Amino acid sequence: MVAALNRGGVPVTMEAVMAEAGAGAVGRPHVARALVAGGWVRDLREAFDRWLGAERPAYVEKPRLEIADAIRLIHDAGGVAIWAHPGRDGTRQRVEAMVALGLDGVEVSHPGHSMDDMNRLNALARHRDLLRSGGSDWHGATDGPRVLGVMKVPDDWNEAQAARAARYRPADVWRSPAASRS
Repeated sequence: MVAALNRGGVPVTMEAVMAEAGAGAVGRPHVARALVAGGWVRDLREAFDRWLGAERPAYVEKPRLEIADAIRLIHDAGGVAIWAHPGRDGTRQRVEAMVALGLDGVEVSHPGHSMDDMNRLNALARHRDLLRSGGSDWHGATDGPRVLGVMKVPDDWNEAQAARAARYRPADVWRSPAASRS
């Protein structure tokens, strides 16, 4: 995106984008903020409408990974595949389709979920014997009501994730720090 902007006459730098991202995962919103900070656009809307939105000069499509491939890669790496913050999209039909592909769990507790979302996802997880997870993840944004640590995740959810992950890890490749001490 930065290279495309530069080719289009906007001398924004990767350093400016990284400064906007701070410790967060770098993404399109940080490029937009760098454009605003540099005075090349008035606001975020103009950044997307003029440069970063679909079919605009600096639009770069994200590579997409098929769900089954992502689940396989996660399992091959010794991890558990959990659908992050599905919200309203976490319907029984969609969850069951992903379970058929090997999904291990769903994020139940998230600040973007309504109480109805959390209750539905929790019930689906129990019904399908799925792992439950939670968090306050928001990719490093500094705006909005989300604060790290506000979503409390029960210890048994974390323990269940670790136990399930152990099924995918070859014993000679990875050992937990606790197992290493015994």
